[in-house]
Amino acid sequence: MKKSWVRAWFNATLACTLLAVAPLSVGAEAQREVTLSASAQKSVAQDWLSMRFAVRKDGADAPAVQAELKQRLQQALGAVQGMASGEALQVQTGAFHVSPRYSNSGSVRGWQGTAELVLSGRDFGLIGQASAKLRDLVAVSVDFSVSSALERKTREALRLEAIAAFQAQAASVSKAFGYGAYELLEANVGSDVANNPGHPVMMARALVAEEDVAVPVQAGNDVINVRVSGRIRLR
Repeated sequence: MKKSWVRAWFNATLACTLLAVAPLSVGAEAQREVTLSASAQKSVAQDWLSMRFAVRKDGADAPAVQAELKQRLQQALGAVQGMASGEALQVQTGAFHVSPRYSNSGSVRGWQGTAELVLSGRDFGLIGQASAKLRDLVAVSVDFSVSSALERKTREALRLEAIAAFQAQAASVSKAFGYGAYELLEANVGSDVANNPGHPVMMARALVAEEDVAVPVQAGNDVINVRVSGRIRLR
């Protein structure tokens, strides 16, 4: 794995170092307890793109603003809905709201509304083509991530690597302190995903070109990390 590496470390502390402050009732077994931790991580190419578009409308009459937003949203849906294709491209509506605009005196002086359309999926090229059809909408956000399926598969593989690293440390520590085996007393497994800040992200822009122009996008990487920690007793 080109972008895979396992980083493991341990922090081993013999409970016997606490004998000076421990009560006399602490048994000999507690004096052989060691705390360890290990981790495995991998940089994974982001394979899921979500682009959010919005249309805004101002007016003196709330029903008129709402009707205009619905019409423009329907037009946008009609332009891209036929391109939807499973996980390659998903088309869905987002937020829809109309709210009053107030004057300095506190009275209602008009209405403003926003309707959103979301394009998401694995096929970045197809999503870019669909975005070119939305010339009357504004791209307000572009988000890249690792898909749920890929993240789950990667976590499972890293979990095995981290556990193997933890077991190797436990065996090594046991041998180093002159014991032939160990007993696992406690184990905890956790994970997280860190976004790589180095990849370029498209800023929001209006799609007002005379001809269809795909919105430029560029994915990056997420770092998935799995940690294993626990206590063992030297035997």
